[in-house]
Amino acid sequence: MTSISAHKISRHGRIRRLSVFFVASTALIGGAMAFAAWMSNGTGSSQDVTAGTAASLTVNPVTPAISGLVPGGSKVSSFTVTNNNSYKVTLGTVTVSGFTVSGGTGCTSTNAGLSSVVNSAAVGTDVAGGGTPVSSANLTVTVSMSAASDNGCQGATFTPNLSVSGASS
Repeated sequence: MTSISAHKISRHGRIRRLSVFFVASTALIGGAMAFAAWMSNGTGSSQDVTAGTAASLTVNPVTPAISGLVPGGSKVSSFTVTNNNSYKVTLGTVTVSGFTVSGGTGCTSTNAGLSSVVNSAAVGTDVAGGGTPVSSANLTVTVSMSAASDNGCQGATFTPNLSVSGASS
């Protein structure tokens, strides 16, 4: 009897193991199929982002005008820089590209013997964005008149024409 009972138990155990294996395999395959049914891929793009365009810096004189330039003398002229961009700009160059002369009799920057020196500290000046003019003790140019200036330059006004450049910072 023991051999019959052991055989029944053994056969019953095998059937039970096969049943468990079948159920587990079915669940695993079904789960994998369900997992695969939910996977998806895609490509595309988002809304365009366009780079802005840099606005020019604006240079203006500080008023009132400086008077009293005489032959052999010099005067310091101040200016402001306005940055209409939305970002800060640091000045990289500041140069005088010539002079506009008004008044006098036949006076030119050449026969007045004009020369100029921009304050070297102007380079590196930060100019905030937003359109508010920035003035600084560094934003100056010294204008000198030759001792041999033409007599016709009496009463003339000399405007240094400035050129500035900067980079976002």
